[in-house]
Amino acid sequence: FIHCTDDSPDPCIEYELVLRKWCELIPGAEFRCFVKENKLIGISQRDYTQYYDHISKQKEEICRCIQDFFKKHIQYKFLDEDFVFDIYRDSRGKVWLIDFNPFGEVTDSLLFTWEELVSENNLNGDFSEVDAQEQKRNQQEDD
Repeated sequence: FIHCTDDSPDPCIEYELVLRKWCELIPGAEFRCFVKENKLIGISQRDYTQYYDHISKQKEEICRCIQDFFKKHIQYKFLDEDFVFDIYRDSRGKVWLIDFNPFGEVTDSLLFTWEELVSENNLNGDFSEVDAQEQKRNQQEDD
């Protein structure tokens, strides 16, 4: 529960086992979305170990679909203003919510650094995943 806050002094935690239906997902269609102050500030492909040509070719459409999904189903409906959510975009372009995560270093920042995400610099959600992918590739080449 790091980076999560509770208003009560000593909460009594009751654990629940939550099971999800297993679905075979295509790794190149999974994305992590970063929200700060209820604004979508960045989108990263989840599988950053591979280059997916379709992401570059469809980046505007992918970003538009994710932004539309965020505005319709998530923005201002989640208790926290800062959080991370994972989505899957199927072959028809439909967006599926997979998971929520805390906004902070306990959550993998994938193609971003947490320094970038928490800085006051504005990340452009339309182009962040491509720019970050290129930066990560350049960093790996330098190492």
